[in-house]
Amino acid sequence: IRFLRPPGGRVSHRAERLAAQARLKLCMWTVQVNDFLRPPARVIAERILRGCTGPREIVLLHSGVPETLEALEQVIPVLQERGYRFTTVERIMDESYPRS
Repeated sequence: IRFLRPPGGRVSHRAERLAAQARLKLCMWTVQVNDFLRPPARVIAERILRGCTGPREIVLLHSGVPETLEALEQVIPVLQERGYRFTTVERIMDESYPRS
């Protein structure tokens, strides 16, 4: 399965139709930290940790942001201690994937 994350999270009927025609499944996120605005790594880390409150969280992060990489070094061990597991979007979107 291939996925489409609509830019800015804007979904329209046209976007849904085009995605379906291209055999793409729409995939949204549950935690947005606005890392593309390049806040300090500490702020990104705080936003991720504050936003991850339940199972099957999808955190929207952007490549090419050095502060994001620095924040992930802090965040990943904490989330693992909280019981989070890291997986692929395909698995998390699968209805049979465990919800806890």
